[in-house]
Amino acid sequence: MKSLLILVCSISVWFLLIAGCSAGKYENPVPLIIGETNTINCSLPKVDEWKFKDRPLNRNDKYKLLEDNKKLQIHKTDYNDEGIYECSGSGSKIIFTAKGKPRFKITTSRGRIDVKSIHANEGSVVDMICYIPNKDEIPKNETYDFIWEKGDVAVNSLRENSREHILIIENITQSDRDMYACTAFNGVLNHTERIRLRVKDSVTYIWPSVGIVCEIVILVLIILIFEKRGVKPEYEESDNDANTDVKKSS
Repeated sequence: MKSLLILVCSISVWFLLIAGCSAGKYENPVPLIIGETNTINCSLPKVDEWKFKDRPLNRNDKYKLLEDNKKLQIHKTDYNDEGIYECSGSGSKIIFTAKGKPRFKITTSRGRIDVKSIHANEGSVVDMICYIPNKDEIPKNETYDFIWEKGDVAVNSLRENSREHILIIENITQSDRDMYACTAFNGVLNHTERIRLRVKDSVTYIWPSVGIVCEIVILVLIILIFEKRGVKPEYEESDNDANTDVKKSS
C-alpha cells in the first residue's frame, strides 16, 4: 500500500512537470525605445494570439502583426506600452516583460530638483538623492535598483525606500570633488544620471573681505601720496616769494 502511494505521488509530480514544460511560460525582458518602433519576436512554431496585460491585442495603427503573427510591432512607443505581452499557440505561450528606460531625478535636501551640480564647503555635510517622481504617468508600484558611483567606483549609499536612494557625504574634503553617478535598473534597462560635487575651500569666503580691505588700503596710500606731492610746491613757492622781497628791499 505504501509503495502504491509513493508510485501515485511520483506519477502526479511527473505529470505536473510535463504540464509545466508544455505550457512554455517564460519571462523574457524586452527593452523599449520610447518614441521609436519596437519589435517583439515570438519563437513558437505557430502563433494564434497576442495579449497585452491579459487582454487580446488587436491589429491597428499602433500594433501590427507580421510573419504569420510571429512578430509584434509597436509603433510610436510610449511608456503606456510598458507591461506584460504574451504570444500563444498550440497549447504553449511565451511571456515578455517590456519596459522603457527608468525615469528618475537627482535632488538634494535643499529642495533643488534635477540638479547637475552642487556646491559645498569643506567640513560640511551634503546629500544627493535619486528618486522616482510622484507623477501620474509613473505607476505607484514602480521600483528600481539604485547604485551610486564616484567616478567608476561604487560608493555606499542609504536606501530610504523602494523609490529613492540617498548618498550622504560627511565632513567633506577637497578629495570628495568629483562627478557622481546614480544608475537605476528596472529589471530590463538601466539609466544613469550624473551630478558634479564642487567643494569650496574653508577660507574661500574670507577672500572677498581681504580684497575689499586691500582696495581700501591702496586707495588711502594713493590719496596720501598725492597730498604729500601737492604740499611740497607750496613751500617752494613761498620760499621764492621771500627771496624776491629781500632783493627788492636791498
